[in-house]
Amino acid sequence: MNHIFYKKIKKLCLTGVAVFFVMISHSQINQSLVHQALQRISYWQSKGDNNFSAGIIPTYRSYEKNNNSYKPDNNVFTTGVIVFMLQKLRPQLANEDKIICDSITQRAIRSFP
Repeated sequence: MNHIFYKKIKKLCLTGVAVFFVMISHSQINQSLVHQALQRISYWQSKGDNNFSAGIIPTYRSYEKNNNSYKPDNNVFTTGVIVFMLQKLRPQLANEDKIICDSITQRAIRSFP
């Protein structure tokens, strides 16, 4: 059951992040939705535990031969992509959201080797 949950969460997260970036880049989204999305990304960002370093945005991997099993992937790639996009979109954000964006970025930078 957990593998189905993680698979759905992964798809929802990636879809949500993609939609968020497309909508904000075209400035056709309500500012409160942008604020909520940034808060959610900040909430998802790891505080540090056995599976994920502090600052990482958690991702999970599966294997082709056993795609029902998901393992935590302590990898900076997804975090780097999200931070890169946030920095590109930062000038369009409201001041309050820039603070959240900067907080996400600072926590992520500390996780990079």
